[in-house]
Amino acid sequence: MPYAVKEIFFTLQGEGANAGRPAVFCRFSGCNLWTGREEQAKKEGVMDASDVARVVLLMATEHRQFVLDEAPSAHRRTFTIRELAHALDDIAERHRWPTLMATAGADDVVSRWRALPGLVATHRRRGHVDRDVSDPYKRGDRAFDRMTTELDPAVRSIVMWERQFPR
Repeated sequence: MPYAVKEIFFTLQGEGANAGRPAVFCRFSGCNLWTGREEQAKKEGVMDASDVARVVLLMATEHRQFVLDEAPSAHRRTFTIRELAHALDDIAERHRWPTLMATAGADDVVSRWRALPGLVATHRRRGHVDRDVSDPYKRGDRAFDRMTTELDPAVRSIVMWERQFPR
């Protein structure tokens, strides 16, 4: 079953054996711990229900089939986090993202994320990329560290990609 991601941010783990360690927090739609920012975003016209899940991000390629079983139309907009980050960086080596987005008529955050899957499909080079993020569940500190080492640069690439555009 696909889930709509509402928010991804860097933080410190707040509880358990990894308390105080850097972490990436992913808040999904329907989370009862929502901060209220969703209502503010709607008031400001940043998002509405039709803008949920323009891009589906996965931790591992093996999860793709679960998404596609539930939402076959999500095929062109489903990526692993590392796959999308690699594609964004690879395309940036050959093209200027602001120019690509302007050509696509994508001049705000919603239209950018709406246009992104098609632009990635059109401009990315095929080739092997290590797409999966290691699953640290019940595997100890070394597995958690490996997951952090794999995930952190990918999330940073995606965040930096978005930050290049004017607000």
